[in-house]
Amino acid sequence: MLMLALLAPLAMVGEADAAAYYFTDAGTRGMARGGAFVAGVNDLSAQYYNPAGLMNLSRGQVYVNHSLVTQDIAFTRVDYDADGTVLETHPTVENIADPMHIPQFAVGHHFGMDNFMFAVGLHPPFAPDLEYPADGAQRYSLQDSLVLQFYLGPTAAWQPTDWLKVGAGVYWSYVKADYGLSLLTCTSVEEAYACEDEPDTYDVDVFLTMEDKKRYTWNAGIIVDPIEQVSIGLSVLPPIKVAGEGSLTADFGEDHLIANFLDGTKFTDPNVTVNLTMPLIIRSGVAVRPLEGLEVEAAAVYQRWSMTEEIRVTDLQLALTANPDGLLEEDIMLADDVVLPAGYQDMVSWRLGGEYDATDWLTVRAGGYYEPTAIPAMVQAVSLVDGNKWGIGLGGTYWFKDTFSVDLGYSRTQIAERDIRYSEVSHVLLPLDFAAVLAGEETGIENGGVVGNGNIKTSSQYVSAGLTFYFGKERGGEAG
Repeated sequence: MLMLALLAPLAMVGEADAAAYYFTDAGTRGMARGGAFVAGVNDLSAQYYNPAGLMNLSRGQVYVNHSLVTQDIAFTRVDYDADGTVLETHPTVENIADPMHIPQFAVGHHFGMDNFMFAVGLHPPFAPDLEYPADGAQRYSLQDSLVLQFYLGPTAAWQPTDWLKVGAGVYWSYVKADYGLSLLTCTSVEEAYACEDEPDTYDVDVFLTMEDKKRYTWNAGIIVDPIEQVSIGLSVLPPIKVAGEGSLTADFGEDHLIANFLDGTKFTDPNVTVNLTMPLIIRSGVAVRPLEGLEVEAAAVYQRWSMTEEIRVTDLQLALTANPDGLLEEDIMLADDVVLPAGYQDMVSWRLGGEYDATDWLTVRAGGYYEPTAIPAMVQAVSLVDGNKWGIGLGGTYWFKDTFSVDLGYSRTQIAERDIRYSEVSHVLLPLDFAAVLAGEETGIENGGVVGNGNIKTSSQYVSAGLTFYFGKERGGEAG
């Protein structure tokens, strides 16, 4: 039945949810150091990188940060026949979305206690917005998507001895995602490519929105200072089980092949749930200070994506209402779970960065990183553009006495170009058999032609600025 055709698009859009997490870390200073900010973190983004790093702050402070994130993507789809001959090279499509705005905010203070530091803040990871031409050759993977995610909550750190700092936080984790893509209906698998030439007749636009407002998580960290010139840091963020509640809408359009069989063109299920598990993340770093004013840190980040075993969409109750004057005798109902094996891979990224106090009023930073992909090329689509990548960061801080500081940072990530020849990303295709539909029989879903082959070029850029105000006494000291 037609209901089956809507299951596979949901699986495809669910897969894109992970794409937002394959980007550099948060905050102006950490970004400028290439993410090497675990043992040497020295601002309120310690809530994100390593909560024990709050003990590197000596005074009360207010932290405001704003970043712009863009991802340049150019995808040239290429269709091949069975023997590898090029059938068609489609026009290149590009990500036309505006830069994504990423705010951060935090407040920290010691409340007069020499061995403690407390903070509360909002820290979203960096991620871009994605939007492609609605009629582009990529539309069967994605038309547009938007993923919003942040951590909000309190963190506390304690320094029981001169050489040990520990910290932990509890956070409200908010996730919201919107996706749109096209389903292809056609009379046969063999004619799938030809059906693309008549989108008004054969395309069904599918829109999924979900929001998880009930998720809580935590993180914890430690910093050991064996000698004054060396710090060793480690932090952990546990897996997060996302259960996003939302809606699914299917839009057939007035000129669709089966529009006359249905009572309307848009049909919505207002109560669907998207379930997936975000990975365990472990950050580690070693910072050394060989010269006065100079710090260099080597760090590694482990993300256990293999524990995202599946993405499951539940609570589907989408009714396609039959036209009372048409030939269908009953409404068509979608009421099944969607289960998609994720197939992600664990990965470890490597980071090197540092900073130098050039003068009393200027600190300069630089860093770089390398991160292997967690997504095999055969399942990559424009909805989750990834690959082995390397990035650089530059930045600095202007210090205005003991009152406030201004941070500026820039980072660029280059993702390895991919020429994909053996993609498993295909049309989600329902070969329409009118006799079967009218008889109430299930016609089944088949994969149409492959739509993931071709060339993908991509890079991402980040521009960030931060402002920190300092107030009150230093821990164990006088007012600054």
